[in-house]
Amino acid sequence: MRESLAICRELAAGDPATFEPNLAETLRYLAGLLSQTARSDENLMVAQEAVARFERLSQVNPTTYENGLAKSLITLAYPLGKANRREEALVASQAAVEIYTRLATTDPVAFEPNLANAQLWLGRYYSATGRHTEALAANEFGLATYRRLVTERPAVSSAFTMSYVGAIVEYGMCLSHAGRWEEALAATDEALTYLQPLAAANPRVHARDLARLLTKRAVQLSSLGRTTRQSPREAIRLR
Repeated sequence: MRESLAICRELAAGDPATFEPNLAETLRYLAGLLSQTARSDENLMVAQEAVARFERLSQVNPTTYENGLAKSLITLAYPLGKANRREEALVASQAAVEIYTRLATTDPVAFEPNLANAQLWLGRYYSATGRHTEALAANEFGLATYRRLVTERPAVSSAFTMSYVGAIVEYGMCLSHAGRWEEALAATDEALTYLQPLAAANPRVHARDLARLLTKRAVQLSSLGRTTRQSPREAIRLR
């Protein structure tokens, strides 16, 4: 990847009009890879450069490059959040949502999934900054959008299933933070109806997510003064 980045830099230096978009996208992709490592400082620098380059491109041609800018802003929010720069992460997420709201208005088929995902990220950073009411609203929007996509687009609904499950889980966490444990439990149970068959069919991919969700359910039941039928040993075995 670094070799590709070096080549892109050299090409963009010689012919920016042609190769600057490739460099911006390579930087965004590398930032995504770095987010899965412990190299937080490098992740932040690369993500910041990706945003800066997409901002310049979008000023010249917003129709072509605003999608890349929004993706880069979401990518940037992650290392900002990890660096405890939560307000800046929130601002980046808000900017991404603003872009996708505008794009989804003109082309909902292409951009509604992106808007739903951006709203979920926005909800996380609202929550991280203590704005739980705003976090709940953002998650409700993302969940409602994914639910509608799964219903209205049956031909591609499987592509949205895990995103939908993630939206339900995020919504349940927001409800838990608000002390609305019954509703949080209902959200978790809805997520389980989708995730349990996936884990049974492909445990290598989904068993860990199922174990985490079962653990969340146990916490919610405990908060309601109830016991769970699933043993801790079963949850451990699924991880």
